[in-house]
Amino acid sequence: MYDALNIDFNSKHRLGICRPCGIIDEYFIFQLLNFLFALEEVAEPFNRVLDLTLATDIPLTTPELHQYADARRQATAHLLQFRTAIIAPGPHAEAFARLYAMLMKDSKIEIGIFANASSAAEWLRVPEDVVRSQSSTTEPR
Repeated sequence: MYDALNIDFNSKHRLGICRPCGIIDEYFIFQLLNFLFALEEVAEPFNRVLDLTLATDIPLTTPELHQYADARRQATAHLLQFRTAIIAPGPHAEAFARLYAMLMKDSKIEIGIFANASSAAEWLRVPEDVVRSQSSTTEPR
């Protein structure tokens, strides 16, 4: 696990899972961006999950999200296509996810937005227990 970002890797299913706790702000996305840049230079292609279940606030501005999306589009242009499932259990997280998905349209990253781990796992074609947080006992929403 990469502690600062709460990232786990499941090598069997080639899946990176980010489960941020607390506030998703500009500092967090900058750290995540740098981590992904470094990893994507050396790692085989893998799908991802961004689980916003434990996020308490997402005070990102639209320009900040645009900047992040532009950087992701540029950094992944040479990669094979992959999927990112965003688990967005509430309306604020869902709005954030939908804007990001719109900004990433026609990129190498196929974005899916889900209310729970079960539907995200189905879309990624992995067992639900791989996506479900070990600390969560119930699904939100």
